[in-house]
Amino acid sequence: MIRLNQDLEKDLDCMDVKIGLLVKNRIDVEDVVAHGRHLNRRIGKRKNPAASETMMSASDKTATRGLKALKKESREKLDAYQHLFYQLQTDPTYLAKLIFIMPQSSSTKFLDSVILTLYNFGANQREEYLLLKLFKTALEEEVRCKVEKLSDIVSGNPLVIKMIVGFYKSGSGQLVLRELLGPLIQKVLDNKDLHINTNPVEIYKQWINSKEVETGKPCGMPYNVTAEEALKYEEVKSRLNASITKLKMVTTMFLATIAKSRAKLPYGILYMAKVLYHALAKKFPGIPEKDVLKVVGNLIYYRYINSAIVAPDAFNIVDVSVESGGLNNEQRRNLGSVAKILQFAATKKGFGDESPHLTVLNPYITECHEKFKKFFLECCQVAEPEDAFNMDQYSEATLLAKPIIYISLQELHDTHVLLLEHLDAIAPDHRDPLRQLLLDLGDSPSICSLLGAAQNNPGDEDASLAHLAKTEVRAQHFLRWHEFIFLSIGMLDIDQQIRPGARDQHSRQAVCQDEAVVDDRVALHDGGQPDRVLEVQDLPRPRGLLLGPHRPPRGRKQARRAQRQHVGSYQPL
Repeated sequence: MIRLNQDLEKDLDCMDVKIGLLVKNRIDVEDVVAHGRHLNRRIGKRKNPAASETMMSASDKTATRGLKALKKESREKLDAYQHLFYQLQTDPTYLAKLIFIMPQSSSTKFLDSVILTLYNFGANQREEYLLLKLFKTALEEEVRCKVEKLSDIVSGNPLVIKMIVGFYKSGSGQLVLRELLGPLIQKVLDNKDLHINTNPVEIYKQWINSKEVETGKPCGMPYNVTAEEALKYEEVKSRLNASITKLKMVTTMFLATIAKSRAKLPYGILYMAKVLYHALAKKFPGIPEKDVLKVVGNLIYYRYINSAIVAPDAFNIVDVSVESGGLNNEQRRNLGSVAKILQFAATKKGFGDESPHLTVLNPYITECHEKFKKFFLECCQVAEPEDAFNMDQYSEATLLAKPIIYISLQELHDTHVLLLEHLDAIAPDHRDPLRQLLLDLGDSPSICSLLGAAQNNPGDEDASLAHLAKTEVRAQHFLRWHEFIFLSIGMLDIDQQIRPGARDQHSRQAVCQDEAVVDDRVALHDGGQPDRVLEVQDLPRPRGLLLGPHRPPRGRKQARRAQRQHVGSYQPL
């Protein structure tokens, strides 16, 4: 085993050298590919000797065919997919509609895999900004079409809210909860003298057991009693009042921390609360603000914060060692009692006839609700993403590096199939850009065609191809050529508003010619005839932001040659 590891390390070092030589054009691509196959074969034999030969034969087939092959046709196909996913990423209406068209069982898997992958799980400001635009569009669509009354959100399980909360309960959102609630929860767990129990029957039984342990003989009192019978004993009342006092003390501590946490909560949760508030106010204009804030509180407290208090070990809010055996029943009851009062306070729900011994908590719950209501209203008062991230519709044109996503061939295939299947619903307009992008791609491909592998017989299962379907594709996002022209025109207009007279006659003439070129390009792409013949000398370089090189629509050679001369890289004025 040691010798095998040493041989693998030598092969990896050799691979690094060959990659470096490849960059300097000192060796051929075939040498690097051959060495890579040799290294993969050795690793495959080490992990699974029986399946290594089958896997390598499938890999050999995909080396010269498929979406990742070094061929012109494969590159054009990959470019077309890059345009498609860029359109889906920057225009949230398509995915927002697709989410509700699909069955809920399928949409959940689609959300967890494709959508979050498409937005790189909000890894940077651009992806988080675009992801929030999608969440906003989808949430407004869900409120408009699915919500008939406010209780539908509170008592139901709305798909978009579930998606939003699930996203922010992981990663940075989980770290926020750990930092915010971790010290308080740890303090409750470490307090061995804290016993919160508001059930009169359980208090009565604990009292009886303690008496029998002290005396060593039965006390002669009935063991099974009702809540009313248990409350007849002064000892039970005394212990209940002590528990209520401790409960109010701990709850006040949690509420004070939460009420001051607006600046610490993830911006996405706050913005979604704002979107939900305005969407409900628009859908139900006659509903009082206090009722709308209760629904907002359901999102912020119950769905996002509450579970961290009830089960801190499950959400990694506190560190619980294996030796300790996790949280005991007493600790869980203490935290559960606090979470219940906070939830009642968030929705202004009091105790009634079902728990008459706890009605003394109703004034306290009302007092806490007023603090919660003020907190929820503050959460809705956040800036729009354009201001928070300092981005707008023209920010794409100023990116120095093209955005990149990594998506598996299986996810790419599934997305293509879904778009074609529901195209009429998500893009009813026949002039929609999505239709043209799908037209460029043609019919939905099979996994085998994307891999470049031979098509199997129906019913055959090829484990190697199933494994290769998880192969990730590196997709760069960028606009089509004529879309960048439109962006440059819009940005030049903004520059003119900021600096009147800054553009001279030559710049205005260039912009007008840009518009004419776009019209001609679209006409050529749609099979029509341009209004004029494109010549290279017809395309003077504008003084605004210059355009980055991207694949033009199919057209005449003169147009492509003109584009290459006209298009450069973005530079500031």
